[in-house]
Amino acid sequence: METIRSGIAELRTRNVATMSDDDLLSEIEELERVSRAVEAERVRRIAEADRRRSYATDGYLSTAAWLRGRLGVSGTVAARGSV
Repeated sequence: METIRSGIAELRTRNVATMSDDDLLSEIEELERVSRAVEAERVRRIAEADRRRSYATDGYLSTAAWLRGRLGVSGTVAARGSV
């Protein structure tokens, strides 16, 4: 996870205003691919936590409730994310 955070921090240092159109669009495409990959891994982990009923450790009754309570995720998004 630290590698991901470091990569995001590096992206934040880029001056997008000075990038060429080609570089800007290329990075948008790559960020979309990375975003989808990260989302897939998030969902995979949520599914495993749901399977294990890990939410109960913190006193929650469901994974969706844990997502709402711990992460502030909206009810609609939490319900979709809990797989």
